[in-house]
Amino acid sequence: MAWAVEAAAVALAIFGFGFGITVTPRSTAAVEAVAPSAYGIASSTVTVARMVGMAVGLAILTAYGSTTIDR
Repeated sequence: MAWAVEAAAVALAIFGFGFGITVTPRSTAAVEAVAPSAYGIASSTVTVARMVGMAVGLAILTAYGSTTIDR
């Protein structure tokens, strides 16, 4: 069972690294896709979407982790 946890940790670390290095290029591409007058709106929309996604993901992982530990 310990190998499964280690394998999951390694897989999540690789995913996190890959996701992390692509955040800025994706945000830049989203902002550059709109007119210069809408840069602020595009930037804030990307940021809000990222923050909401992280909050929901963390809530799901926390709920899953708590139920798993309780078992």
